[in-house]
Amino acid sequence: MRVGHNGAMAARIVRVLLLMLTGLFVVVACGTSDDTSTGQSGAAAGSLAPGTVVIDVRTPEEYAAGHLQGARNIDVSSPTFVEMISTLPTDDPYVVYCRTGNRSAQAVAIMRSQGFTDVTDAGGIDEAQASTGLQVQSE
Repeated sequence: MRVGHNGAMAARIVRVLLLMLTGLFVVVACGTSDDTSTGQSGAAAGSLAPGTVVIDVRTPEEYAAGHLQGARNIDVSSPTFVEMISTLPTDDPYVVYCRTGNRSAQAVAIMRSQGFTDVTDAGGIDEAQASTGLQVQSE
């Protein structure tokens, strides 16, 4: 390692560590059926607590093709994702889903890092539909 590359090497190490932590979070989140933010079992939920905001973190095209009733579309792959979620109250309850559960896990990790305190990763749209009882609708 050359001395001139210390900053670049440190940045690379930080990125790798963040990716590893995100991966660890996904593994831990997928390995349990309990929602630790509410204490309810995901399988037993079937409905949402009053005031819960449902967020679909897929692309606008995916959202338009079919989304859960009442869900807000905030694309996690958008460069303005953090800016968009920063307008939301951090202490409201949120349920986040995507197509398969990968992007929702990323979005939940970001939201928690931004101070959100009651965020549930509902996984993919099929899992989210089953756990919330909401119907899929298209625009």
